Amino acid sequence: MGIILNNWEDYADIICHGFDMENCAIKLGASIMCDGFIKNRPTAIFTHYHTDHIKYFTKSLTHCDDVLTSDITKDALIALCGDALQYRQNFKSFRQGESFTTSTGEKIRFYDSNHVPGSVQVLVEIHDGTKILYSGDYNYPGIITPKCDILVLDSTHGDPHWSSYAEKKSVLRRFCELVHKEIVINKKPVTIKCHRGIMQILMMALESDNNLPQNLIYLANHKNIRLTDAINKHYNNMIRDVLYYKSNDALKIRNSKNPYIFFRTLGEESIHQEEYMHKIQIDSFVGFDSTIIEKPDMTRVNFESHSNYPHILEYVEAISPKVVITDTSRGSSGLKLSNLIHEKLNINAYPRPDFTT
Repeated sequence: MGIILNNWEDYADIICHGFDMENCAIKLGASIMCDGFIKNRPTAIFTHYHTDHIKYFTKSLTHCDDVLTSDITKDALIALCGDALQYRQNFKSFRQGESFTTSTGEKIRFYDSNHVPGSVQVLVEIHDGTKILYSGDYNYPGIITPKCDILVLDSTHGDPHWSSYAEKKSVLRRFCELVHKEIVINKKPVTIKCHRGIMQILMMALESDNNLPQNLIYLANHKNIRLTDAINKHYNNMIRDVLYYKSNDALKIRNSKNPYIFFRTLGEESIHQEEYMHKIQIDSFVGFDSTIIEKPDMTRVNFESHSNYPHILEYVEAISPKVVITDTSRGSSGLKLSNLIHEKLNINAYPRPDFTT
């Protein structure tokens, strides 16, 4: 206990690459790095495929003996980054709950993090028996909480103003009702704007809704189609085929003004038909009493893929670590969260990188 409390940086830390102070690497044990790059570490892990976590994915492939992901994330990265990845012998995957032993003898186990399909928490057991858990991006409750000595914690919503909560199933049910209203009742095409991974969760929710037409057409760009196909095969191909939105068939559908759904990522270019479409934006927000904000031509849905502040404290308490390291490189709440964990749970917590020193 005393060794870990006094020398936690020997076991785990968050290390920035050069002068890049955002999206830094998670150091675990003697040989492992997660979601970033640290020189001379032979094992890299990428918890999921969002851009703030795969910034140094290509660099890791060049320098590491083993680059590890879950099986879904591996297929997703091949879809997003190119088919040549499937021939990289150091790019490996294993299923959640299975274990992998590194070339230096450290044991790795993945657990679902309930963020996007394939996202994981990473548990590492090192030579002296110390257990280190990296949460990755996670959404508690509804996930396993492995016990550990040191917890490296995502702090995206680690501020008390992120305290509202809407149960995921009820939000998805309300989302499907909104789509049904526009497609079936108003007979209007719909644009759905959201992050990758969330997009595929929404598609699967719509497929489970028996109130939508079986011949309803989904449109998307090439990357989102490839990602959907990669994820879909892990879910019994429940998502219908998605049509490239600039194909001849898609252009005919778009120009007809008949109901269809155009899926696009936040920040992706719009299509000129959107002025006739109902827009649904799926993201997270605070400052409103309602989970859903409705306007005549646009609806915004608060869909949480990260734990809110109260659930972060519950997650830490369930894991009961001796030390917590909060990630300040992927959000602005790391410092505040470390102080609150120490104050509320009486657990030693440290923001890393510590920009106050």
